[in-house]
Amino acid sequence: MANSVTPVTIQGRYFWKGNLRFIMNGVVYKSYGLCADMLADDRIEDLEHAIPLLRRLGINTLFICHIDETKSHKACMNLLAEHEIYVLVSIESIPPTVYHNTPMMSYTSNSMQRFFQAVENLASYPNLLGFAIPDDLIKDLEPVVAAPVIRAIVRDIRRYLSLLAVKKHQRVVPVGIVALGMRIPLREQFEYCCSGDDNETVDFFVFDYVYFSPKMTMQTSTDPEPLNMFSNTHIPVSFIYGCNHLMPRRFLETRTIYLHPGMRRVFSGGIVFQFFDGPSKDGLVALTQRNNDRLRYEETINYRNLRDSVHKAFLPLPASIMARSRFVEAAAMSGTKPERPDPIMNFLAIRQVPASPVNWTEAEAHIIDDSEWVDAGKEWLDLSVEDLAASIWDKLNIDEADA
Repeated sequence: MANSVTPVTIQGRYFWKGNLRFIMNGVVYKSYGLCADMLADDRIEDLEHAIPLLRRLGINTLFICHIDETKSHKACMNLLAEHEIYVLVSIESIPPTVYHNTPMMSYTSNSMQRFFQAVENLASYPNLLGFAIPDDLIKDLEPVVAAPVIRAIVRDIRRYLSLLAVKKHQRVVPVGIVALGMRIPLREQFEYCCSGDDNETVDFFVFDYVYFSPKMTMQTSTDPEPLNMFSNTHIPVSFIYGCNHLMPRRFLETRTIYLHPGMRRVFSGGIVFQFFDGPSKDGLVALTQRNNDRLRYEETINYRNLRDSVHKAFLPLPASIMARSRFVEAAAMSGTKPERPDPIMNFLAIRQVPASPVNWTEAEAHIIDDSEWVDAGKEWLDLSVEDLAASIWDKLNIDEADA
C-alpha cells in the first residue's frame, strides 16, 4: 500500500529517502502525441502492463506531463507505491481540447482553482516526489512577461500546499520548475527561479537536455557547461535526457550520469525521454496491439540498450555512495543560494511578480469543509496575463520598447 512508502525529502542539494540519497532513474511516461493523463485510474491497465518493463529498467521515478484534476489517481498511485516508484507531476494549464496557438490562461482565482484541485488530488500520496511548473506554461508570451507570472504561480501553489499540510496533517510537497522552453539562457532562468523571497523560490530544478552526450561533456554552443553551472547549486537539480539524433539510441550517457563522480555530486540523476514509442521511433516501448481491450507492449532496441546501460551504471555503485554520512551531508549542504539578479544583467527580473488573485480565507475554508470554491478578488478575475503585465509597466513607468 502507498502508506508503506517512505516519502522523499529534500535536505540541501540532495533528495533523501530515509538515510539514503535518492537519485532519480526516471522516465517520461506519456502517450506519444497526446495530452492525456497517464496517471488517471482509467489508464491503470496501461500502467499494469508497463510495470514489469519499468522494473527491468530499475525505474524509480515517472515524470507525468499532464494531470486531469477531475479524475481519481488512487489506484495508479497505489500500484506505483507497491513497486516503490515515485511520481514527479508537471502542473500545466492546457486541457487536452485546447491547442497551443489559442489565447493562454489568465492568472485569476479561476485559473488557480485548477492548479489547487490538481495539487489537492495528489498531495497526500507518499510516493509523490513533487509538483513541477513548466517554464513554457504560458507559451504565447515573451519570457519577460511570462516569468513573473510563473513565479507567482509557484508562490501560490506553495502557499496552498502549506495550508493543506496544516489542515489535513500531511507533509508539504516540494514545488519545482521544469525548464522545457529553452528560449532563455539556462543560468539566467535558474538564478531567477531560485533567488529572492523564500516563498517564491523553487525547491528543485529540472531542465531539458535531450541532446546530452558523454562526448559533449554536457557542453552546447549556447550554454555554459551545466556540470560547472550547477556545481554550487543549493537545491536538487536533474535533467531530462536521451540523445536521439543517432538511431538506435545507445544511452552511453546513462553510465556517465550515474558513474561520473562529478555528475553524482552535482545532479540527482536523470529522466529519460521517453517511455512510449511514436513515429520517430525514439521511444522505449511500442504498443503493438490493442484488440478487444487487450494490450501488448513490445520492447524496442532503445529499451534493450537503456537496460544494458542502466545495469552497467548501477551494479558498480557501492552502498556508501548513497548512504547518509558526514561526507555526503557536507556535500549536500555545500551549495549557495544565488543572489537576486540585477535586472540589467537578467531581463527576467525586470518586471514585478503580480499579487495573488486568490482569496486565501475562502481557499482555507474550502480545504476544511470541501465546499464549492468561492472566487474572490473580483478586480483580478478577468485580468489576463497581458493586462497584468501592462499594469505593472504603467506602475514602473517603463517604456515597452525598452524591454
